[in-house]
Amino acid sequence: MRFLRKILVGLLSLVLFICLIALGIFISFKLSFGNQSRVDNWLSTTPLYSSFTAEAVSRAQVALGSYGSSPAVVSVLNQGITTALPKASFNQDVGSIVNANYKWLSGNTAIPQFSIDLTGAKQNLTNAVNQYVSQKLNSLPACTKLQLLQIKNQLSDPLSLPCRPPQLSVSTVADQISGPINTAAVFSSGGVITAQNINGLLTNKSEPYFVRLSKLPKYYQLAAKLPVLLLILVIISGLGILFGSEGKRLALRRLAWVLVLSGLSLLIIRLAYSKLTLKLDNRIAASSTNNYQPPIKDFVHAAFTYMARVDQYIAASYILLAVILFIFLILIRHKPDRATALETPTPPVPQPSSTEDSPKAKNDPDEPRPPRRLIQ
Repeated sequence: MRFLRKILVGLLSLVLFICLIALGIFISFKLSFGNQSRVDNWLSTTPLYSSFTAEAVSRAQVALGSYGSSPAVVSVLNQGITTALPKASFNQDVGSIVNANYKWLSGNTAIPQFSIDLTGAKQNLTNAVNQYVSQKLNSLPACTKLQLLQIKNQLSDPLSLPCRPPQLSVSTVADQISGPINTAAVFSSGGVITAQNINGLLTNKSEPYFVRLSKLPKYYQLAAKLPVLLLILVIISGLGILFGSEGKRLALRRLAWVLVLSGLSLLIIRLAYSKLTLKLDNRIAASSTNNYQPPIKDFVHAAFTYMARVDQYIAASYILLAVILFIFLILIRHKPDRATALETPTPPVPQPSSTEDSPKAKNDPDEPRPPRRLIQ
């Protein structure tokens, strides 16, 4: 029976050790990724806006063709994108995307449902380029006859002309140069960002992310429930050790050592986050577009840094609780354990071994005396 009890207590100690480590990890996960406002804050601190605008400018340059390499046109595009899509409006759109994804992860919707209409922003960017071309051409002086002969081979590039030929239609040229922006996928195909096409903007894969990660909502919902389940297991296994051990002092000592080992294990896991972050950086570099690599990496670093800090606090609380138990054991070290006291046999009271040692044997007058020896 005692052997079976030791095996049971050992198994409960192992269960408690595993549950304490898992509890720390899933608590840090819930406090980080389970908090939507914290995720919004992390995204706001990343250069996501500058990356998004840089990607849009790059696509607009491709749409403009040879005109897109002009430094003046690039400057117009950079100014026009910030005017067409202010950062405050961009942050609101990002917040709606995050909210839709949390509803999907929580099981409230089958797929993330969001629609960010940027057709107006794309039209404003087109108008900015159109206005720049019109102002540049209208500011040119009229060409003389000699200049017309000199620029005969430059008419195909209106922005490089030193003067304005009389046959040049400023509005027509401005529409021809800026028109491709309005038809190109500067922000997304069709100018509307949805869950179906956003993956093509951020990564090199066109397949919708919610299709590839179709099992993610189940895992997320399970991770959200696990801290409560693990806490119940910790309480049950702790009580089992306390009442199943041979003596409360031995049980407290065992609980203290399990807490110490769990805390040290969490600290080791915290150190492993840096290697995990490095691996994720390599995967991000291989799968995402160049402009979006900095914000994605910053977000991953912020998330894992926070999780590591939470794990550190939980590990410190485990070790502190173990120290309290060790101090308590030191304070009660002189008190006998109840179980030990019950098992220690009481020494027997010594009894007289024979009647010769008793007082009655020495002083009783009724005892017949041996006859005296006769003197011969």
